[in-house]
Amino acid sequence: MKLIERKECWRVTWIGWMGVLTFGAFLLLLFLFTIHPFLAPTKTVAADILIADNCLVDYGLKNYRMSSGPRIIR
Repeated sequence: MKLIERKECWRVTWIGWMGVLTFGAFLLLLFLFTIHPFLAPTKTVAADILIADNCLVDYGLKNYRMSSGPRIIR
């Protein structure tokens, strides 16, 4: 009965780790520079009604009332 067995093991070299880290850094930078325009649109919509969640604070609503319009739905 064998309790241990000798096996050949493949390992990543330091050049391989540098390639993996470089590729990961590239993907991270690509994600960081492309996600902001997707999540933060800067175009406003011309509307007379603002539908707001309850987490919106009152001074934000007051600023909206002074600038845009009177209709706010909470």
